[in-house]
Amino acid sequence: MAERRKKIPTRRRGAQPSSFVDLPPRDASIDGWISNESRRPDFLTLFKEKPLQMPKFINNGWFWNQGFSCPDLFEEQGIRFFTKMQGVYYPDLVRVFNYNLKFRGNIGYTKVKGVEIILDDDIWINVARIPPSADRTSILSTHIDDFNRILTYQSLLRQPDLHINKKLLAGPLTIEARLLHYLIVWIMCPRGTNHAQSSEADLLIIYCLMIHIMIDWSMLFMETMLKARKLTQYPLPYSFLISRICEYKQVPTEGELCQSTSPSNEISDFSLKQMKIVQFGGGYVHRDDVPNYEDDEGTPSQILSLLKPMLVLQAMLQQALPPPLKTIFLAWIKDLKTSSLYLHLAMKKSLCPLEKSILDSPI
Repeated sequence: MAERRKKIPTRRRGAQPSSFVDLPPRDASIDGWISNESRRPDFLTLFKEKPLQMPKFINNGWFWNQGFSCPDLFEEQGIRFFTKMQGVYYPDLVRVFNYNLKFRGNIGYTKVKGVEIILDDDIWINVARIPPSADRTSILSTHIDDFNRILTYQSLLRQPDLHINKKLLAGPLTIEARLLHYLIVWIMCPRGTNHAQSSEADLLIIYCLMIHIMIDWSMLFMETMLKARKLTQYPLPYSFLISRICEYKQVPTEGELCQSTSPSNEISDFSLKQMKIVQFGGGYVHRDDVPNYEDDEGTPSQILSLLKPMLVLQAMLQQALPPPLKTIFLAWIKDLKTSSLYLHLAMKKSLCPLEKSILDSPI
């Protein structure tokens, strides 16, 4: 999506910390972004064109209505709001935020357009809306009892006896685990490459979610930021979160380059299709587990054999249809809709109008 410039009004968020002071105006340029003049060339060389991870979000309500457990797991962990964050974001300010980012102990510090920002509980509670880190586990730096990468991966497979290669691919995972993995690599711990593989960190997060270990998400987010900052091939994560932090800390955003949420940022039914997760029998299954499944490019012979009688039935509907026949035909269509053949686009296009015609036919 093309980047554009837009004035984004900021608003005061009630009483502000005493550290807020009136600052001179800062332009949307290198002079305004970086206070230390000697560091500006370094920023232009290393960070000005550093790519951003495409920010993603989900509609938790939609996934909950589809029967997935991830919204409940996120609610329990306190990250449901974080996973649905969206809106405008400021690519240049995200880069400045990461360029100046430093860590001392478990606290992150940065500076954007002269505004000092401390990543403390005030930020995590009021902006990300995640619980305080007390009594939560920093899973990447703490030993988690009973966690074993291979055993955890095996327990999450749709076919537990599947031969495991060196690369622990996400494709063979159960539907719930596959979706969780997708949300981890795109939202919670986003990375630019290897989305199809299950890293040890990915499996550890899934393991903790499923056995209800409370994760220190603020530390996990900061560790992800630090990794992306250090590795040149890593795109910078959390554009939505960082932009909301800048607004909360009253970083001037007027005139800054900004991008807005679009359908491509949402993880939805199209994303499920990319993961080969399809609707079947009132729920979701992996496409490879559905017999006789073919995509829209091919039409199985079974479907072709059914399309001809459908056309005959359609012609019959031009006249009054006796109630017994109407009941029989509706039962036949109901059976077809619960079969694997209904997954095929050609069948859906023929069956749905036919069913409506039967229901609307005169008696």
